[in-house]
Amino acid sequence: MSPIKVQLFGTPAVYADGAKVFFPFRKAEALFYYLVVNRQASRDELVNILWGELTEETARKNLRNALYKIKKAFNADVLVSPRKAVIMLNPALDLETDLAQFSGRGKTDLEVYQGPFLQGFLVRDGDAFEEWMLQKRNQYQERYVKLLYEEIKARNCAQLSVDEPALRLIEVDEFDEKAYRILMRHYADTGSYNKALELYERLCSILERELGVQPEEQTAALHLEILHKRDLVVKSVKAEREAFFFGRQQELNRLCRAFNAFLETGQTRAVLILGEAGIGKTRLKEVFFNNLRTDFCLLEAYCYQAEEEFLLKPWHPIFSRLVTLVKEAELTLPVAWVSNIAAFFPSFALASAGQPEMETKEPGHFDYQYAIDAILSILALISKKRTLILALEDLQWMDTVSRNLLKNILLNRDLKLFFIGTSRSGYGTGTEGWLSPLAKEDRLERVELQRFSLEEVGEFATRYLSELKLTQQQVRKIFDDTEGNTFFLIEYLNSVRDKGRLGAMSNKALDILKSRFVDVSQDGMKLLNLLSLFFHRVPVDILLAITGKDRQEIMEALEELELKGIIRETANPDKVSVEFTHQKLREFIYNQQPVFKRRQLHEKVALVLERNLRDEHRDILLYSKLIYHFSEAGNTAKTLKYRLKNLNLYLDYCHELFPTVIDFSGKPEKTFIVSNDQLLKYFREIESLLANLDAAGDDLQILDDRMSFLYLKGRHLIRQGDYKEGTRLIGELARLAGERDNRELIIKANLQLIYYCIQTHRVADMKHYLGVVTQVNENDQASETTGILLRLNGLCHLMSGELTKAEELFNQSIRFFSDANITMEKYALNIAACYNYLGEIRRYGKEFAKALNCYDKALGISEEKKVFRSYSLFNTCAGQAALGLGDHARAFHYLKRAIKHYEQSDLIWRRSVAESYLALLSVTAGGYNDAYRYLESAEKFADKMQNPYESGLIYLVKAQIRAKMHGNPELSAVFHQKLDRDLAFYCRQGLEVLKQVPYCYESKILKELALEGGTGLK
Repeated sequence: MSPIKVQLFGTPAVYADGAKVFFPFRKAEALFYYLVVNRQASRDELVNILWGELTEETARKNLRNALYKIKKAFNADVLVSPRKAVIMLNPALDLETDLAQFSGRGKTDLEVYQGPFLQGFLVRDGDAFEEWMLQKRNQYQERYVKLLYEEIKARNCAQLSVDEPALRLIEVDEFDEKAYRILMRHYADTGSYNKALELYERLCSILERELGVQPEEQTAALHLEILHKRDLVVKSVKAEREAFFFGRQQELNRLCRAFNAFLETGQTRAVLILGEAGIGKTRLKEVFFNNLRTDFCLLEAYCYQAEEEFLLKPWHPIFSRLVTLVKEAELTLPVAWVSNIAAFFPSFALASAGQPEMETKEPGHFDYQYAIDAILSILALISKKRTLILALEDLQWMDTVSRNLLKNILLNRDLKLFFIGTSRSGYGTGTEGWLSPLAKEDRLERVELQRFSLEEVGEFATRYLSELKLTQQQVRKIFDDTEGNTFFLIEYLNSVRDKGRLGAMSNKALDILKSRFVDVSQDGMKLLNLLSLFFHRVPVDILLAITGKDRQEIMEALEELELKGIIRETANPDKVSVEFTHQKLREFIYNQQPVFKRRQLHEKVALVLERNLRDEHRDILLYSKLIYHFSEAGNTAKTLKYRLKNLNLYLDYCHELFPTVIDFSGKPEKTFIVSNDQLLKYFREIESLLANLDAAGDDLQILDDRMSFLYLKGRHLIRQGDYKEGTRLIGELARLAGERDNRELIIKANLQLIYYCIQTHRVADMKHYLGVVTQVNENDQASETTGILLRLNGLCHLMSGELTKAEELFNQSIRFFSDANITMEKYALNIAACYNYLGEIRRYGKEFAKALNCYDKALGISEEKKVFRSYSLFNTCAGQAALGLGDHARAFHYLKRAIKHYEQSDLIWRRSVAESYLALLSVTAGGYNDAYRYLESAEKFADKMQNPYESGLIYLVKAQIRAKMHGNPELSAVFHQKLDRDLAFYCRQGLEVLKQVPYCYESKILKELALEGGTGLK
């Protein structure tokens, strides 16, 4: 007879000769299982247990049918009836059951118990059978539980792991707290504290949900004990990790010497730590800070590759910290300082807390030059009271504007601080170049870290793994695998420490990293996957919002990762944040995730961050993050949206001489100027995004984005003197805005075309565009546009030579903007502009003294309101008036001040005038080489502007210098090549150009000069 195998634990099954036996109906199968367990039974017993609800005749008939079906299923007499009243298993059967094995007649009992007796087996109308089945199930389960506890006891005696039998106990009875305690204790004893705590939380949840009770006192006490142990271990591991420092003592000594020199001299000193990624730059810096015995204030920040294109991003945390230092130093800051700095760094607005309420400035309503001066002044004040240390990591990722700000801080002689910067070797950041003034004065220390040698790796590993004895061969393997890089060396040795032995690790860096995450829990890995999306520290509140988990769960997972040295908590006064201990760990985790998964997570993160937008100036802090996450999520529409918003921050000005908002321009040594190449790169990126959206299908939102882009790029190109392309783009914007009846954009587009006309002196075109704006604005006479139109119409009349009408309109504009209902701060520069133009009217009438009074009013408003956007222009005009008075000293003062501010901005209107007149004054003073340089520069800016008045004045100055060359060999030696034509040529060219500006008195000067020189011109 074929061998028969019966499985009663877990899902039941019967096999005959290796093939599964299928019973025709459930009660026949139940009858067979009953006899397998009891070996035999009377017919009455079987009838009662399976068909007790039926009449005796029907029940016995069903029994006979079942016996027949069983025989047919096996095709053999597996059941026999030695007596008519009894049915039993055929003694001749070759029968094997897991029940027999579990009862001690086969292999180990625990191995055969694969689940509850007859798990999932149900019999319809078989209450008696079910009662018997449950009684047997409990009987066997109790035996199984007893065996598990015996197994745990045996394993404890043999010092073996008890997690498997303990987990089985919990699987059998999820309310068995004794089993939970055994497993919690085991996890704690093996260092898996977070697993133990996670298990406790699971128990609490089950008890609360199912029974509405709390864990037993004994279990709760164990939980507290494990919490305490884990905290001690975390502190111990942190202390051990922080205490270990090897092989960089010489470099550390150099940092200490530089710091001592800083303390002794009171002069700013800088240390630049260079080296490849993972070489130990940050660790060296941290050890230096820990070893300092001097009380100091630390301003620290990190530069990230993903934020390289976003201006000033590294400085935001520094200015948040600066608020605290200001309050600790009990400094009372001028409102203008705080408001101007807060325009760039919104968190700095808190520095005015407790002081008189400051005027809130919207984005763009600020002056960069004044903000820089304020920043330097505040740092200087703090540095007089406290020892100030500025630390910036990964300078190779710092944007150029941030780098210029750092340069201004380090080279300012009114403040003293100690600077430490780290940078990767080979990135050509130019850091050392712009710090050359410090280097020349021996105030820059360059520290470059090298990889460890074979001998150093051996000593490092021996000290790090003091519990293991390493052979020279093993040291060689460690050296070959890590190549002496500190990061890979530590990760390699951490993996060895976790395993307790030096195993056969691959020599691939990827496998070194992979080994660090082998024992991380599932929840820990999920959190790491999420953390890896962020290139900077992550507030725990953000993790809570994204995951939807409670704080306890998140904190336990974070503590597990911190204990393993994968992440670290960062100190923030207002919130808890975490970050990877090294960027290479973050990059590894990030790159291990499938692209589709990363995209989903990036989208989720971006949507959570987007909810934090408040439609206020502080939103700029989120734009770079939103661009990064939406871009990585493949969300082109949202990426475009925030790229446009971010770019608008850089170009936030109305492109006229006197905008209602101040642009990103006035700044010492061009600190905040965005290069034209960088802006063009931004434009190309946006054009690419627009093209991708067009390919996906056009809609109204794409059209809105396209119009925003046309406005941004068009006004920028006009500003740069690329009039052809700039006006084409603005013209396209005007057309699209007209089709959609977008009044705001129609006005903006035509205003840009008006500014183009101002720059190029196109009076007729200017009148046309003014008419368009006036018509669109006719139903909104109270708007700011009305006041701007009054000034622009006045300027148009001035450019036409209609001086009386121009003066009337300028005065109307002043009254409009001086009205109590208009924000004086916002439109201060418009009022100053009107006074400047009134000065122009006086100057054109040769009333130079009255003109100077008007110019000084314009300058006074700029100084009072701390808006220096057009300060250079006002000084240029004042310089011209002073020249008209014959006051050369005063003219030189105005013009030099104008050049100083031109050099601090990207404004070029009238710059050629200032440069050319300085050339003339330099000739008068005998500074011929300076004069030559000024004239060269003047020509460059005049060519760019293409303005007839500026070009005409260049010819006037050339003519005046050419006249002075007669009888002056020294002057001729300098200018003979540049001014190689006769006086008549320059007079003739100047007069021809100035025909377009009939109201200017400079034409008369040219004619007089021509007559004096005997040129024959009239």
